[in-house]
Amino acid sequence: MTLVFVSHDLGVVAALCQKIVILEKGRIVEAGATASILANPQHPYTQRLLNSVPRMPA
Repeated sequence: MTLVFVSHDLGVVAALCQKIVILEKGRIVEAGATASILANPQHPYTQRLLNSVPRMPA
């Protein structure tokens, strides 16, 4: 079975999904294993998405 899960919450996506597709303006800009994409994003849009995630101060 395959489910399509659409979300802007990358934390939830990381917890639930083995594979990820990043869309920018309705076009696929990056796709692959979630852990790989989140650890080493190649596309500038994916990098901007990850940089926009709020983080607690150190």
